[in-house]
Amino acid sequence: YYQALTNRKVVYIPNGVAPAERRSAELLSEYGLDGDDYVLFAARFVPEKGAHYLLEAFQRIDTPYKLVMAGDGAYGNRYADEIKTQAGERIIFPGFVRGELFDAFLSNARLFVLPSDIEGLSTGLPEAMSYANCVLASDIEENLEALGDIGYTFKAGSVDDLEDKLRTLLVKNNLRQTCGKLARDYVHRCFDWDTVTSQFEELYSSLLTYR
Repeated sequence: YYQALTNRKVVYIPNGVAPAERRSAELLSEYGLDGDDYVLFAARFVPEKGAHYLLEAFQRIDTPYKLVMAGDGAYGNRYADEIKTQAGERIIFPGFVRGELFDAFLSNARLFVLPSDIEGLSTGLPEAMSYANCVLASDIEENLEALGDIGYTFKAGSVDDLEDKLRTLLVKNNLRQTCGKLARDYVHRCFDWDTVTSQFEELYSSLLTYR
């Protein structure tokens, strides 16, 4: 877009992702989780992140698995309050999680879902993929770019399509495992900080010699 707008060369360098720090599922015991028994959503509770699509789709499915919705809204956020009010007993709200606990949620999820309507380049997708998670995301252009043909998508805004994809991926172990391995390798190849840093160094060096 900017190249067409300005008629100048544009260099694209993505955000880097730190190496995955895998953690034991024991850290999740306080939430009644054993590992590989929950779907993970991790984002701010704002409409553009699409939490309401995922909540509705998941609650239509008769499954023993849980849905972990990590994150929250600002105090007095009506949308966040509505999400929590509509949630059934299979939904877990750990709030904003960081550090080892967040690593544990990423390390032991059965599936990571990002149902957003709007994104920049979501760092959440490559971060989840670095933990060898199978990811399911809305098919907006920004998510497709981040996924790089790895992972699964559903039609943005379609609860029916999201429900259908969830039903399939929750029970198809081979699909999830294959996707997870490809995702981990892809992130290591394209989003590793060493790779990204080298790209920045190359760019800065080229600018120093530019006349």
